[in-house]
Amino acid sequence: MKRNDPIGRTGFTFHGRKVRSTVVNLDFIQEHMGALLREGKIEKKGDVYIIDAGKLGWQKILGSGHVREKLHITVQKFSEKAKEKIERAKGTIINQEQ
Repeated sequence: MKRNDPIGRTGFTFHGRKVRSTVVNLDFIQEHMGALLREGKIEKKGDVYIIDAGKLGWQKILGSGHVREKLHITVQKFSEKAKEKIERAKGTIINQEQ
């Protein structure tokens, strides 16, 4: 083989499949809360919205947006900013065991 051969000497190496997380911002949750409630994907007990992010396929919650409702969220991962905003609105966020 020549040194400038575009294929190379040893061929290709597969580095495995990259795992992608499903990430959701607080503004997405706030905008779609009514639709999620009507579809039965989240619950409302009193004035608290109960969200199981794992059932919705969400793996991480990020803090972009505003929280106007009390939320009780169970999720695998969350940002510190999301935690602060949820707790400031008198809600809770719980780290779900994997």
